[in-house]
Amino acid sequence: IRHTVFIGIETCVPSIEYYASKKGSTLTKSILTTNIDNKVRESASRIMQRNYTEYCEHTTKSKKLIGVTYSNIEYSSFSMGAGEQRIFLILNQVLKAPKYSLILIDEIDLLLHEDALSRLLDELNNICNEKHLQLIFTTHSRSILHKDYIAFRNLHQTPDKTLCLEKCYPQFLSRLTGQRQKMYEIFVEDELARTIIQQLCIDNGIKPNVDIIKFG
Repeated sequence: IRHTVFIGIETCVPSIEYYASKKGSTLTKSILTTNIDNKVRESASRIMQRNYTEYCEHTTKSKKLIGVTYSNIEYSSFSMGAGEQRIFLILNQVLKAPKYSLILIDEIDLLLHEDALSRLLDELNNICNEKHLQLIFTTHSRSILHKDYIAFRNLHQTPDKTLCLEKCYPQFLSRLTGQRQKMYEIFVEDELARTIIQQLCIDNGIKPNVDIIKFG
């Protein structure tokens, strides 16, 4: 049986929304130092562009919270931004998953700035390659369409069924952006030309609007 992990949108809810903070409650801090915990801290540091010096667990009689130290300031997930908290939760689940697992993440872009989302995807791609994981996520973000290591699929609901389409048709970009998109087709003879054109499209920010087709 293949190990499967589902990370839903409930992980977007800040800890302070889950737990009513009680006056006078005491948090007991435990520094997490396993190999996986260190990888979580290091990956989160790269994604958030912060040097987290500690990754911790804060406990009371009734709850457990994650915590970090950054710039000599200690804080638990009670004080984290919801996006920062979700990054730690996603990394923790993915890094703890056994090799060859299937990871499902609902709305991966929620609560994240585009640059942080881009770095999160790069980190997850590296982890998945190292551990041979398959990661499937949903998103409404158009900004990541240039990521060549992601196999994008468009889900389109009809009255009878849900269609899964491989190409990024103009009507689907229009649904994301509210603007009509013009698609271009560029035909190339070999993989080298395809790679060069693809990089030029990425550099000029037009990759989502170009379909590069190999012929010959």
